[in-house]
Amino acid sequence: MVRFGHICFLLIFLLPETLLSQTSGTAQQTITLAIQPVLRMQVSGNPEPLTVGRADAGSEPEEVKDENTGYSIVTNLDNVKIVASISDAMPAGTTLSIALQSTRGTSRGRVDISQATSPVEVVTNIARGAERDRRITYYFGATAEAGEISHASRNVTLTLTN
Repeated sequence: MVRFGHICFLLIFLLPETLLSQTSGTAQQTITLAIQPVLRMQVSGNPEPLTVGRADAGSEPEEVKDENTGYSIVTNLDNVKIVASISDAMPAGTTLSIALQSTRGTSRGRVDISQATSPVEVVTNIARGAERDRRITYYFGATAEAGEISHASRNVTLTLTN
């Protein structure tokens, strides 16, 4: 009887190990990955009112500018650009220009958008990555022939595009 007890004891301890070795295995899953094109742009704030109101006798009125707004972008594409357009052309005798700073692309400097109802390039050759809090500068000028304009407004659209 002692012998029988030892055999049962061995079977009880060997049985779980045998079952484990029979139930272990490998499983696989297929994961589909993709990266969509990313073209995101955000502006901060609105420019202060641009009012031309100073001139020296014998000279054209002084141009005014605003540097209180900025933009941030992120893109995972190379060679993208920022274009600008204006909702309505500026009145005769006035000019509206814009300049955008950039460390990831080539700023075109000061760009006249007075008649830009279709987009014009303001920053080109932007490399993939992110830029944060880059300055936007607006310039507004008028000749004496422009006359008086009281509180006109224009919407400027900035677009990050490839």
